[in-house]
Amino acid sequence: MIVSERLKSRSNDYSKVEQWLFDAFRVQLVDSTVERPTPASLERALMLSVSVVVPAFRSESTLELLLDSLEFQTYLDYAPDKMEVVIVDASASMDRVLPRRRYPMILVRMMNPVERSDARNFGVLFARNDLLLLMDSDTIAALTLVESHAVRQKYDVRVLLTSFREHIEASHPAAERNFVRTYASGLRPDYTKDWRYKSVNKMDGKQYRSLVDTGNWKTLGFAGRYYQKSLPDMVVGACLSVRRAHYEEVGGFSPEFRGWGREDAFFGAMSIAAGSFVAPCLDAIYHIRHAPHSGSLTRQTEEWTRNAAKFNTLLDSHYERLAAAGRSHLADLRLSAEIAEVVTIPPLGG
Repeated sequence: MIVSERLKSRSNDYSKVEQWLFDAFRVQLVDSTVERPTPASLERALMLSVSVVVPAFRSESTLELLLDSLEFQTYLDYAPDKMEVVIVDASASMDRVLPRRRYPMILVRMMNPVERSDARNFGVLFARNDLLLLMDSDTIAALTLVESHAVRQKYDVRVLLTSFREHIEASHPAAERNFVRTYASGLRPDYTKDWRYKSVNKMDGKQYRSLVDTGNWKTLGFAGRYYQKSLPDMVVGACLSVRRAHYEEVGGFSPEFRGWGREDAFFGAMSIAAGSFVAPCLDAIYHIRHAPHSGSLTRQTEEWTRNAAKFNTLLDSHYERLAAAGRSHLADLRLSAEIAEVVTIPPLGG
């Protein structure tokens, strides 16, 4: 069956998952207050080991901000030995030694630049834990971000949790190392700034609220649409958690996409076709605006247009063949000559 047909048969009503989570830990899957579970509940919940996978594209300055914000994660207070960070030098340009931190790190150096999809795939190959938290190197994590994903991914069900983001300029106080390191507890990005929460139609000026209008995306199953957006469009890889087994089952991120755009949505489409739910995580991230990795807005637009056409073509392709090809591609990456070096950096005191 082709991917688009499988999407028509998949519900996104994750109500049972919500009930299981609340009964066990008194935690809402989608919680606008971002309240923390009780310590006793956390001790029961925080059994998952988390690998934060970060592709780095000529972004050493913003990467430092992300690593700083991860160092202050509340998750490390409860589970100091259950979090690692895997960094892929996707632009093959990182030539310095990363300082040790509270968590172990794995640095995958590439011989030559690699595309976004394979940068994530290479990171997952070297990740050692069951829960993957995919993040971009130009983001900053809220203090409780890893905890929020880990608790909500406790049950081994098919759920993609995608965090919302607030875009900020490089001049924003939160984009300064001193702020991140000194005022870590104040890192609270505003999830309502994300277009997936609220957007304005430029044609008619009408305001759209996808969470409110779709029951936190529950009614977007069965290939439903909310104006011009579908459920796969809600999957953004800037901060996305998924179980390793489910990532590998669908073949990871497709190498068919080159440059910017639509690889996240297609990973979402394949995951939904395989039976995954998609839910928002309202513990958000900052995203630091920067010049396009493509080199110019014109080239970025060209990449998006090309990838959008590829996305539509792949939706009409056979799901099982795509998934099998993806799994074969992941296996080939393990033997890739593109890997220059893999550096393991132990934690402070380790």
